Amino acid sequence: MPYVVKGYIRTEGEQPVPGVTVLLKGTSRGITTGNDGTFELSHLPRNAVLHISSLGFAPLDTVLTPFRTHVIHLSEAVNSLDAAVIIGYGASSRRLLTGNVNRVSAQQIATQPVVNPLTALQGQIPGLLVMNANGLPGAEIKVYIRGRNSIAAGNNPLFIIDGVPFDITPLNDLDELQGAIKYISPFNSINPADIESVDILKDADATAIYGSRGANGVVLVTTKKGKTGKPLFDLNISQGAGRTAGSLSMLNTTQYLSLRREAYRNDGVTPTVAEAPDLLLWDTTRNMNWPKYLTGGTAPVTNVQLSYSGGSERTTFRLAGNYYRQGSVLPAALTYARGGGHFSIQHHDVSERFEINSTTLFTTDNNQSISNDLFSLVNLPPDYPMYDRNGKFFWGSYLDNPAAYLIQHANSQTSNLLSNAVLRYRLLPGLYLKASGGYARIDMQQTFSFPQSSQHPENAVTSFTRVADNRRAGYIIEPQADYTLRIAKGSLHALIGGTFQRTLSNGQFAEGRGYADENQLGSLKGADTIIRKADTHGEYRYISFFTRWNYNWQDKYLLNVSYRRDGSSRFGPGRQFGDFGAIGAAWIFSEEQWMQGLTWLSFGKLRLSGGITGNDQIPDYQYKSNYGVNGNYQNSSTLSPLRIANDDYSWEENRKLEAALELGFLHDRLFFAIARYDNWSSNQLVGYQLPGISGFSSYQANLPAIVRNRGWEIELTATIIRNKQFGWKSTLNATFFGNKLQSFQGLAASSYANTLVIGQSLNIARGYHFQGVNPETGVAKFEDVNKDGMLSSANDFVTISNKDPRYYAGITNDLTYRQFSLSCFLQYVRQQGKTFVNAPGGQGNETIAALSRWQHYGDQTNVQRASATPGNEAYDLSANLTLSNAAYMDASYLRLRNISVSYELPVTWTKRAHLRKCRVYAEGQDLFTITPYSGANPETQLALPPMKIITGGVQLTL
Repeated sequence: MPYVVKGYIRTEGEQPVPGVTVLLKGTSRGITTGNDGTFELSHLPRNAVLHISSLGFAPLDTVLTPFRTHVIHLSEAVNSLDAAVIIGYGASSRRLLTGNVNRVSAQQIATQPVVNPLTALQGQIPGLLVMNANGLPGAEIKVYIRGRNSIAAGNNPLFIIDGVPFDITPLNDLDELQGAIKYISPFNSINPADIESVDILKDADATAIYGSRGANGVVLVTTKKGKTGKPLFDLNISQGAGRTAGSLSMLNTTQYLSLRREAYRNDGVTPTVAEAPDLLLWDTTRNMNWPKYLTGGTAPVTNVQLSYSGGSERTTFRLAGNYYRQGSVLPAALTYARGGGHFSIQHHDVSERFEINSTTLFTTDNNQSISNDLFSLVNLPPDYPMYDRNGKFFWGSYLDNPAAYLIQHANSQTSNLLSNAVLRYRLLPGLYLKASGGYARIDMQQTFSFPQSSQHPENAVTSFTRVADNRRAGYIIEPQADYTLRIAKGSLHALIGGTFQRTLSNGQFAEGRGYADENQLGSLKGADTIIRKADTHGEYRYISFFTRWNYNWQDKYLLNVSYRRDGSSRFGPGRQFGDFGAIGAAWIFSEEQWMQGLTWLSFGKLRLSGGITGNDQIPDYQYKSNYGVNGNYQNSSTLSPLRIANDDYSWEENRKLEAALELGFLHDRLFFAIARYDNWSSNQLVGYQLPGISGFSSYQANLPAIVRNRGWEIELTATIIRNKQFGWKSTLNATFFGNKLQSFQGLAASSYANTLVIGQSLNIARGYHFQGVNPETGVAKFEDVNKDGMLSSANDFVTISNKDPRYYAGITNDLTYRQFSLSCFLQYVRQQGKTFVNAPGGQGNETIAALSRWQHYGDQTNVQRASATPGNEAYDLSANLTLSNAAYMDASYLRLRNISVSYELPVTWTKRAHLRKCRVYAEGQDLFTITPYSGANPETQLALPPMKIITGGVQLTL
């Protein structure tokens, strides 16, 4: 006799779960729950087993009593295979993915006391490389997904925040507007505490739905939303301090002066006051530790987060505010401050057919800095005076004065607004119409002040101020339709949509000179002369059609096909459109009947993907002949040509292949994944160099070059202990990759002949081959490659370093014991890096490595003899040292990237205080590093090291 089963699907919080698949196990017979979570199945056999599954929840097999209405509760997925991940224009689970997608959760980000959320991604994901430019707050952060694909075009991944593209290209791209921070990362304006998850899309199957914008990978950022239930008020306050994570050990005054005197003895020259004021004029009892003075300060850190969230069954909301402030390790009253707000609301109507989601982020920050990186001055002589007898800045013949730089202020203010809205309507069962729209705007105002007294007297003409105002704003509209249909024993999901995007950018840069009152520096109003140095405008328009078809046969065989046709305004007529697509397939072989006897293997999947994506990351209007303002003539502005026209170039193309194996053991308590990828980037977009006689420096073109990236990615996750009292989870990821220039027709005759080598990485360094120090003479030796008896860069340069990491890894251990929790994250990078070169004898300090310099006949050392006089062989060859492999060394490191410990007060305690939750915690970032690198820090190398930070805080929930 056939049976009928009815029921309601609820969360553990008693909320209905729509879209749950309820199947008669082993068949394709089933139904999907409505928005109220109800289902009904008829004509079932006796003792029928129902398989219940939904994205983000643990699957459930159950036998239900017929002719009764059951309430079934689904628990949120603890197993990472069933947890939801965001993909392009949708969501899936790790179990059912055909592409390569990794997720960083809010919890992984929240435990790290960082300014920029990109920093929190370091070492967390295989194939993702995150690199800090320097340790100043706000500094640019480079992000590479599976290496560098392009020789000259942009290598940035596509960043999307709540469906809105977010350009991470710095706005201050002019050299005169960088200061000590250099390029400023726009991502600083995103508050890490507002992020719910970050999903990294890497292979063709995952990225091709984004077409040309996905060539370098895609980073999807999802912000936090409100949840159904009683309103929650959450307050999180932390306070701490930071110091530079590393420093240089320099010679003290006694050691330095001894070296200088030795240099003159070796040269057979008697020093004079003009040549050696450090020996004969300055106070030789002064012993200034410049690294400690310039970068050894303590930076206080304050972070305050507020949020109010909640909602009913139909409407949820979250309102949040934040404030962050960080001091500086430099000897000046400099701060970085950021404040902002986040609002999100989600609503669906009574009919359960219409829903709307909206999110708005607004942030403003103020970054106070100076004009130059003081870390570059750590090799000043230890007896160098900052002030003369009259209390004015002291200026050596060619040495800079750090005290003068400290009054050259370089301030920037950035405001960022990002807003989106998504409308969704269920037209028919399984058919949804969707429209999303977003707007993003970022503004940056910069002010650089240069008092006349802060400039070297030989160069100072007058005080001056530089002022810049740059902005970038754009909107995106994406109509979509998706349809889900059960066919045979599987389900087909089809998506179709389009993209309309427009971005405007403009900026002004002016310089004011001749201030009668230097108190007016920072404004152009007090300047005698105003020079308009730049006025830029750009427009980027982008239009596309996309579609994706996904077929799932019994959660066993998966097929995904995507296609996108893009149009970009960055190409000339006839070249503006490109076609891109991918196919991905997966076989979950653990679902096969013949695998059911292997109880120790709970999950097994093979997947393959391949496809083509594109790249249009070049400046606007490059196919046109551009003109720029070039001064005045007879009181009239003049124009001069900047670029020759060329509309005969098109999309850079990136072909990607990947194969992967994923295994779960012991009910997925042990999960292992290994992926092999191979990417080829061709039709390279470059600014092709022209001879000066042409009147132009370069023109935009495609080069017949192929760049190849290939590698292995490994993941291992183990739930070692899991019970009511104690939990221990460990996660390991590792990446082994190689980048090389596969081919380049006509390389020898191109402008890249001296920087690129076929078969080697794009990120190589070329220079002289240092062969050590001659033990007889104490003079550095270099290889004469062409054996002509002379050293020249044209004939004797060889590849001296591959600056790409050979491999990198990260390991996280999360432990919980009752109310205590501990998280520890270690990162390892195997690489070479540039270091401080010791060429002792000149008027500049050396590291303590100079103590092992050559001093006597027969000494075996790599530090040549001291020399202070031009014309001396050792002195003249010292310049070649910085252009040789002597300037590079093993910069591998193992770093405690993050450690966090917290204690959550028992519920019985918090109830007495009328609190729902109280958590106290301490966090540390970059606390120690193990490395053979002799410089200050192997990550930033010759720039200011990142900060090691310790904070403590309390989180209260009312």
